[in-house]
Amino acid sequence: MAMETSTYPDPDIRLARLAAAVGLPAVWPPAEESLGRIAERTGLRVHDLLLVADLPVPETAWLFDETAGAPSSLVARSLELPSSGRRLLRTRARALTAPTGTLTPWRPRPYEQYPPGFGSPLLRMPALRNLGWSGT
Repeated sequence: MAMETSTYPDPDIRLARLAAAVGLPAVWPPAEESLGRIAERTGLRVHDLLLVADLPVPETAWLFDETAGAPSSLVARSLELPSSGRRLLRTRARALTAPTGTLTPWRPRPYEQYPPGFGSPLLRMPALRNLGWSGT
């Protein structure tokens, strides 16, 4: 019986390759400090790196206001802003707090149950930003 080889690298290898690509040593399991350095050098968020490494993302990162994901022209209009305007918009949006009781945990729908592989983390990253397929 022949061993079946994986068509994609394991999560520790993916994270090690990402660290090496930005000139950092690979550390497994990754410490919060090393994830922070990789995030800083890559421009990714630490939660994105947790997805890449197939490590648990804190439950608080999956709390969203379900009404915020409704389609609107805000995204299209914000893309037309100069980079300084987009930066200001992001800063102000991040400073807002949700009214008490409006945040609910994200629950993946059946079609959002992705198999292991490169695509899985990439499709979960927008979900961490409360974006569905159409919003992405």
